[in-house]
Amino acid sequence: MNSHKHGRLTACGRELLCQRVLERSWKVRDASDAAGVSERTAYKWLARYRAEVPTNLTDRSSRPKEARRPPVPSSASTSFGERRSTNDLR
Repeated sequence: MNSHKHGRLTACGRELLCQRVLERSWKVRDASDAAGVSERTAYKWLARYRAEVPTNLTDRSSRPKEARRPPVPSSASTSFGERRSTNDLR
């Protein structure tokens, strides 16, 4: 999989960061400096590493999982009707 074009780490780099902290007892600050990312990003990848399968350190889509639902047709037609009736009074 292609990594994000501005991403500092690939999946292998993320796994190395997590291994340095969890297995080699590096401090998160030192591991994040070595990887060239912020501490906040390092903690994010550590949380995902602990919560999921370690091989699932790939980029995630920023697309919403669910689309917004359109309004119920009866309430939409009512609101449009009210809007039209107030505009006609002008």
